[in-house]
Amino acid sequence: KAIKKKKHVLVEKPMNGVKDVKLMIEAAKNNGVQFMDGVMMMHNPRLQKILSNVTPIDDHKDESKEVAEQVGEIRAVTSSFATGPMDKSNIRYNPKLEPYGALGDLGWYNIRITLWGFGWKLPKEVRAESNSTEEGWQSSVIENVQVTLFYEDGKIGRFDAEFNNSCMRQWARLVGTKGEVHIPNFVIAKTEDTFSIIQGAWGEFDTKKFDVEDKESVVKIEKNVQEANCIRHFAAAMRKPDDFWPSIALKTQVNGNIIFVKHLDSCVCSTMVVLQILQSQHLRFMKPIRISFGTQTHFAFTTKVSVCVSYVRTLMLLICTNATQRLCSMHASKAFERAVSGFRFQ
Repeated sequence: KAIKKKKHVLVEKPMNGVKDVKLMIEAAKNNGVQFMDGVMMMHNPRLQKILSNVTPIDDHKDESKEVAEQVGEIRAVTSSFATGPMDKSNIRYNPKLEPYGALGDLGWYNIRITLWGFGWKLPKEVRAESNSTEEGWQSSVIENVQVTLFYEDGKIGRFDAEFNNSCMRQWARLVGTKGEVHIPNFVIAKTEDTFSIIQGAWGEFDTKKFDVEDKESVVKIEKNVQEANCIRHFAAAMRKPDDFWPSIALKTQVNGNIIFVKHLDSCVCSTMVVLQILQSQHLRFMKPIRISFGTQTHFAFTTKVSVCVSYVRTLMLLICTNATQRLCSMHASKAFERAVSGFRFQ
């Protein structure tokens, strides 16, 4: 509605889903306004100094060339983001306000830094595992998630995101063919922060001594207020809309949704949940069937006719996604229609 009234939009993450993000981006383009997600770290001078060629902000191109020469081609991106102890009354533990849990609240930044490190290329495969709170499927929240993203040519991204850790943890590391870049406080940065370039080599080696010689250079970032930079860059984009910002928001949301489904793939859908969904859908003519994939056990639905296994598995994931994201709060029959639409049965 705001976009239709020619208002520029700076949004909070995560958004409701890929479909909604596409709708907002298309509306912004049609109305000549800027759409941007409020990921403050993207506006930190550190990122431009490390890889200026992957953002439209080119204030530090010369410095980033020096970093690239020392680090070489990026082959791996790893990151970790965890909050310190928090009370379960925190809104992050409310699935109605944060259905993606730690993946949506924290993992969004890990996904973004991985995409950034690989020049905004999407992975060819994603794997995810998670632990959730144990209050039951209707109120369960993803408390921690571990993700691996596989790219072409053997490149790899890894990250973990976690609620309620013993302490605050936030770091990112880019591993290149010549060296590494370590970024402390990669999400919530300090006013004066740093990043490090590390290069290592074998030292002396004999039967009595074995050394590894690391060379570390620390680059200081002074007078950095990334939140203020975000507003400045948003204001600049208001004068001349830039497709870059909505494109990276969409890619982050796409990866978030894929990881969410993969997280479900690592869970076990209990018979009770299946029967509860069946009863709520008034679909008693369908019966649950048990399907095993390796060590994982899943349940899907079938009538007396056989169903293609690939569609059964996808159908099961979609229904679980609906349940986990509270989409079943809508009218039951509509939820089921939404889950199975577009699938063919044999």
